[in-house]
Amino acid sequence: MMIWRMLPYSLLLLGLVSGCSWFDGKDEDVIKPAALKKIQSEVTFSALWTARVGAGAADKAIKLEPALSGNRIFAASADGTILAVQADTGNKVWSRDVRDLYAEADVDHAFAKDVDVITGGVGAGNDIVLVGTSAGEVLALYQSDGSIAWRAEVSSEVLAPPQILNQLVVAQAIDGSVTGLDAFTGEQRWRFSTSLPALTLRGTATPILRDDVVIAGFANGRVALIDPDRGVAAIDERVAAAKGRSDLERLIDID
Repeated sequence: MMIWRMLPYSLLLLGLVSGCSWFDGKDEDVIKPAALKKIQSEVTFSALWTARVGAGAADKAIKLEPALSGNRIFAASADGTILAVQADTGNKVWSRDVRDLYAEADVDHAFAKDVDVITGGVGAGNDIVLVGTSAGEVLALYQSDGSIAWRAEVSSEVLAPPQILNQLVVAQAIDGSVTGLDAFTGEQRWRFSTSLPALTLRGTATPILRDDVVIAGFANGRVALIDPDRGVAAIDERVAAAKGRSDLERLIDID
């Protein structure tokens, strides 16, 4: 009986003794990470010039990129400003606020307070500059002086830079549609649409234009090869399959 009474105390003492090894001052061998080698830069860059375009984006999801055409660079700001500068010097050629294209009442209707005006851009080619707006329009300006060439309404907000090749302008909207426009008049030539899942990322893949095909990726995980003349898909394939139980787990956006 005495043995059974002493057993718990013996086990406790054994644990304390074995635990003393934690504090005996002897560190176990630790694998240390290899020291990082210092990388010597082989190329040094320096700024030739800088230029400021507008006031920036209220919506941080907006990603506007400049375009180079000939010896000029065209850039846009989300607040509605488009700027053309000389590529070699950065000297301003012209600047245009596209909100001037709208009557005051139309501005209030199309662009709510603190909403970005230009949401897709910049595209350039065939002597025009292209941007997409949050009001669902594609605007084309002449590269020479920034005057308006044409404006075309598409199905929804345009987040990707409109693309141009030969006589075709292609704009992809946030609702999953791709619109083909005449590069000289802005007249709609065709529209390709696809269905989207309930939850998608805010963003749109930029369509790729080739002589015989328009390549577009969508938020439903599909890629379509579209005939540039008729706007019908020669190939429409799923490259990602949605998995999971929640809408968040099933995100398969191609952006």
